[in-house]
Amino acid sequence: MNALTWNMWNTILIQLAFWTALFLLFHLARQDARLQCVSLVLLIVMFASQLCYLLLGHHFVRTHELTEYRETLLALGLMIYAVQTWMGLRKAPVQ
Repeated sequence: MNALTWNMWNTILIQLAFWTALFLLFHLARQDARLQCVSLVLLIVMFASQLCYLLLGHHFVRTHELTEYRETLLALGLMIYAVQTWMGLRKAPVQ
């Protein structure tokens, strides 16, 4: 998301998505000991990379292919969520 949103950072939905993701990673790190290290690393990398893009974004070359990557990543994320939900429903006991 970082490289794709430099020119749209002032949009409230972009900021909301970023800060929500950081909050969820922080919450996940506090709740699940197994995922604590991974969550904290992702949180730090995500924050540092967004900071880098916000500070140096005017030096980067904007290409139209980035919007295609964003659309692909959104679809991929929805597919992963759907598969996880479907797998969870399959494992649920039948009543």
